[in-house]
Amino acid sequence: MTDPSIKMLFFIYPAVLALICLFQNKVIALPAHYLFVFVIGNVLLCGYLFFADSAKLEYYMPIHLFLWMFLFYESHPYLFYSSAFIFIAVSIYYLGQKAIQPWIKILYYITLLASLLAAFALNPVLLFTVCTLYAIVMVLHAELNTMQKWNVIIIGLLHSLAIAACASPFLFPYQENTIFTLPVSFLIFVMYVMSASIYQVLFRFLFSEAIFFLCMISMMFSYSIASYKWVYAGNSSPFAVYLSGSLMLLVIAFAACFHIQRVIQAKYAILQSGLGDWFVKKWEDALSQREQGLSWSGFDSKLAPILPNDGIKVLYKDKVMYTSGVFLEPEFKSGKSLYAGEVQLLIHETHTHQSFTPGHYYTAYALTWYMQDKLSQWEEMSRMKLPDADQGGNFSEELRFRKEVTYYLHDNILQNIIATKNIVATLPTEQSALKELAVETLADLNTSIRSQMHEIYPSTLNDLSFERNIHILLDEMRKRYGSIPNPHIQYEIFERMDEQSAYLFYRTLQELLANTCKYAEADHIWIHLYTADCWIMEVKEDGKPLVQEDMQGKIKHLGISSLKQQAGSLGGAFEWAQQEDYKLFTLKLPRRTHEGTLI
Repeated sequence: MTDPSIKMLFFIYPAVLALICLFQNKVIALPAHYLFVFVIGNVLLCGYLFFADSAKLEYYMPIHLFLWMFLFYESHPYLFYSSAFIFIAVSIYYLGQKAIQPWIKILYYITLLASLLAAFALNPVLLFTVCTLYAIVMVLHAELNTMQKWNVIIIGLLHSLAIAACASPFLFPYQENTIFTLPVSFLIFVMYVMSASIYQVLFRFLFSEAIFFLCMISMMFSYSIASYKWVYAGNSSPFAVYLSGSLMLLVIAFAACFHIQRVIQAKYAILQSGLGDWFVKKWEDALSQREQGLSWSGFDSKLAPILPNDGIKVLYKDKVMYTSGVFLEPEFKSGKSLYAGEVQLLIHETHTHQSFTPGHYYTAYALTWYMQDKLSQWEEMSRMKLPDADQGGNFSEELRFRKEVTYYLHDNILQNIIATKNIVATLPTEQSALKELAVETLADLNTSIRSQMHEIYPSTLNDLSFERNIHILLDEMRKRYGSIPNPHIQYEIFERMDEQSAYLFYRTLQELLANTCKYAEADHIWIHLYTADCWIMEVKEDGKPLVQEDMQGKIKHLGISSLKQQAGSLGGAFEWAQQEDYKLFTLKLPRRTHEGTLI
């Protein structure tokens, strides 16, 4: 639902309730049959506002005013004319906004003027001619086939006969009640025209919002029936039935909504497990490459085991973020829409796959909320500017940025995951296996994000010795790659390094270890840190040699070229060489005190 639809929905519901209350307490007298048509019409209008992907203001606003006209037609002439004049003003405004041929607008204005004169001179019912003509013009302007347009014209003729029957009992005796065909016939036709669209949104009845909406609508309709019995039959017993039935309906609705929310939370946890690492990796890649947009490569293969589909389309703030499957075809416009915050998710399941089960729809709805969380988090993270590492003096800015990202992950994402895990762990449920899976999944995600945080910026550099940080890094590499070359560590730096130097030594060693584990097939790696006129770290490994002619290309591919630039920004140097039996990487940095002053 759009914001205008929500506002209109929250206006219609209390307005109808207030009218029924006034009718029940005999503050206002209304014919019961007109009241029921008014209530049923507004119930259906609320359904249109709630379920339509983009309810059109030029449709639902005049229809609502037409229902007020219909309600007051027989009993309150002044209110009837007031609502009629408002309808005329609104119809002129919306008609002017439409790209309709001028002759049609002129015809409408002439009919409007003639209807006004005839209503005052002959019979007020003739004002309904304006409503019929407006509806016909709007429907014909919509995308309909030829047969549907002819049906609209036939319905318009039937409306004209109904209005004529009410205006002249002499010509059509005993046909006054045909006035009720005015709202009913258009309702039948709209249901026919929108049958395909209605089918597209039936799945929304599975969600808690729709259940609660149906509960409130049912209570409003029941209240109108109880009020009718009170006013016309003097029977108060229906109110007791109404109150007890409403209470029971609310209890059932809240129980169903609570169960659905637990299912969606469990689906959300599964999505966290399957997609959490992928998002963190893409965030890191985008930030390191200083890109404003995320790369979605590999997302479909990650999503397919969780939510089989023939294609999805993700929009965030009306901007297309990701498209796959059938949605890549330009002419394909169908799809079922789900909304969460500022995210719209379009799904399609019936091309090569079977139709979705309720479980699939709950997963899709959880995915919509998951995308809302992840895209809003990325939007906040992307506002932080990562400076270029190759610009002198900016290495401290990059270090500050990495710390900000780590703190953000810890204070926002990680704490929310921990809170969600604790909530899920305390939920009373008979599906204990599903709850245990959700708790275990959130715990694994917690561990995974902590690992990524340590890779972005190791906070242990501030608390532990650098030698201890080397051993922690080696343990992380063992967990990630299963096995690593046999390490030989010799640490001979006895001063406490400043933050920037310690971080660059750590990041260099992290990059070299990762490349060795992934590509070098080495048996041993030697790590030696010592002090001369500067701080020096030498890393040797006995893996596959680099061929001299393509060394520069491979070094750039391995991500090492930026290390030379960062070393230069701190007044140091990074070098590498291929020896006969090993590769040697050397990082030299000026000696600084912990406060950053040169020694």
